[in-house]
Amino acid sequence: MTSSNSTAVEEEGCDECYVIGVFCALAGSSLQALGLSLWKLQHMKTEKEKAAKLAKDKQREGRIAAYVKHGSHGDDFPSETGRKNSASSHKSDLDGDGSDGSHEQRVTIAGEGGHRSEDGGEQEADQKGCIARVQWIWWLGFIIFAIGNGGDFIALGITKQSVVTLVGSWALVVNTFTASCLLHEIVHKLDVLASLFIIAGIVLTVMFSGQDSPEWPLDKIVEQYRTPQVIVMLAILATLTFSGLTVMHVDHVYRHKKADKNKALVEKPSRLIGALYCIVGSMVADFTVLFGKAFSGLLLPTLMGDNQFTSPFVVVVVLVFCVSLPSQIYLIDQSLEVNDALYHIPNFYVFWNVGSIITGAIYYEEMANFELRNWLGFFSGVLILFIGVYLTNVAAGLKAEALEEQQRQRDYEEWMGGGGNEDGLVGLYNHALWYDAVWE
Repeated sequence: MTSSNSTAVEEEGCDECYVIGVFCALAGSSLQALGLSLWKLQHMKTEKEKAAKLAKDKQREGRIAAYVKHGSHGDDFPSETGRKNSASSHKSDLDGDGSDGSHEQRVTIAGEGGHRSEDGGEQEADQKGCIARVQWIWWLGFIIFAIGNGGDFIALGITKQSVVTLVGSWALVVNTFTASCLLHEIVHKLDVLASLFIIAGIVLTVMFSGQDSPEWPLDKIVEQYRTPQVIVMLAILATLTFSGLTVMHVDHVYRHKKADKNKALVEKPSRLIGALYCIVGSMVADFTVLFGKAFSGLLLPTLMGDNQFTSPFVVVVVLVFCVSLPSQIYLIDQSLEVNDALYHIPNFYVFWNVGSIITGAIYYEEMANFELRNWLGFFSGVLILFIGVYLTNVAAGLKAEALEEQQRQRDYEEWMGGGGNEDGLVGLYNHALWYDAVWE
């Protein structure tokens, strides 16, 4: 009778752990999606203010060039501040040098409050100021994202890895709402369809990937990390990760050098490089979830009084987890800087889910007892997942084309609406500047 009651209590405890783990993963994935959207919002605000400042400076340079070419010595040059009311202007300092029969003009334009802007110091200060004004959004997103990761960490300690992976797909649904409400991003009908495909694919892969994963003691965990298949898996994963980081670094340096040379904003990377940001971030996340589950599984019993930190190998587990977690956060932040949120989050979760299931299957041997239906169901789920990825990429391309056309139209209206005079020469000059900026 006692034995039967003990068994019943153990089964009830397992059910409670499963429910708690599901809710922790559900809450964690929701908070992570919200945190990611806040990070993206911060990047968007920063880029918007930088672009506005750069456009203002370029317009000023264009007007200076026009004045130097067509202006006269005694005329007043309209300042940037005075253009708003079309009434005020600041004096330009002109110095001439007639050596060798040539005539050079140097124009110094007074800035806000009549103070001169030299060597870009004022511009740099303005850019730093705009970044500081939106920095709190990033920190709020970081705190929310960290709390979400804490929920996943707890879930990994009391629930199977595949279950946490499945529930994490809920972030895709949350992201659709947050990207629309917070970021005002276009939600294409293909985004909704892609999310449905992704969720369906994740459900299939988890359902047929083998749910019965025993809770291993410390000795078994240490022994499994030393098996050849696990060593090969970790070596391949590390090689792919560092290779991807190398390509990303080379592209990053190239784009920044090009921007410095042209004195322009840093261009977004190609779509292939943008996808690489998602893939590398997901591979680092695979390290996080694999070593995080082992760490959480050892930490929770230790907090209950059963010390599990008795092997030197545990230090390796904890070290890899502590390095991979902030690295994952950094890479996700970088991906959101160069990618649309509706592009990053679905792709990241797809690659992370597939990688997590594969690493879990190899480490925990979840595919050891696969039957034909398991193999068919698992790879059908993977196929559906990548169909969802494809639809996401198609939607991202359509939205990018629409946004480029809208931006081109806004640029044209901005150039043409920058001011005019009675003979229309300023309007013609603005049109020439716009044409050169867009098509050359």
